[in-house]
Amino acid sequence: LAHAPGVALVQPPPGGVAGALREPVLTAAPLDALAPLGVGRGYPRTLADYPELASALAFPLPDLPGARQLVAQLHTLPTHPLLDAAAQGRVLSALRDAVRAGAPGRRR
Repeated sequence: LAHAPGVALVQPPPGGVAGALREPVLTAAPLDALAPLGVGRGYPRTLADYPELASALAFPLPDLPGARQLVAQLHTLPTHPLLDAAAQGRVLSALRDAVRAGAPGRRR
């Protein structure tokens, strides 16, 4: 995936170690149809978008463009030990197809 057009791998901070159960990726392509393969959205919305939290905040939250990018583009891929090579191939193939078909600014 490191060189897949339209997909960016999320790297751990310097000195950090990534977990093993999910692989976070950023892509503008819609991936909701890949849910049956274990591909999931990172966040449904930002904290600022939950009206029920507004009264608990000490001050209004700013626009939070980084959080909005994560809501729009963060997905996680399954990487757990029960995922065999064939299943990994199906996930990667479906991801490539979805990115080719649906990423804004890319040819269909």
